[in-house]
Amino acid sequence: MSGKFLSLAIFILLFTLTAAAQTERPGIRPAETRTPDKYPDDAQEVSHLPEEMRIKMAIARKEEDHKKILEEVEKLSNLSGEIARGYAERKRLSSDDLKKLGTIEKLAKHVLTHAGGEEVDQKSIEHMPLAEAIDMLSTTAASIRKDMTAETRFVVSATVIANSNEVINLSRFIRRAKKAD
Repeated sequence: MSGKFLSLAIFILLFTLTAAAQTERPGIRPAETRTPDKYPDDAQEVSHLPEEMRIKMAIARKEEDHKKILEEVEKLSNLSGEIARGYAERKRLSSDDLKKLGTIEKLAKHVLTHAGGEEVDQKSIEHMPLAEAIDMLSTTAASIRKDMTAETRFVVSATVIANSNEVINLSRFIRRAKKAD
């Protein structure tokens, strides 16, 4: 009988120790039921990598972000040019042009944020004719494109920040002016 009692006591002791070990480490499940994270966060992903590799990965991310911003700048310039050409031909804005203006504003906000700037309201455009505002929008967007493609990602340009703010305000002004018509 003492052999069975000893076996039962050892079993209970092992069971208790296993249960205690699992409760001491919250969030850790036993190996057979634990599933790996599908998308580990960046800190988990790179914390085990050497410092040099983490730096190279950060540089690659920054380069990729800069390429995306350059693509957005190109799209911003193209859309504003399309609006200017369409207005010159028809002397009015279509509903498609209004959607493009919304996209232009969104893209200009991305460029502004990437350049390290903040939105600023400009009151000087309130009494501008619509045709002049559309031409100015196209010219300013082309200027952003020229400045962004001429410089590296390391340059913070006050001109890009100012022009991005101007594009945002012009697109809002044009949409308000169109709705007022």
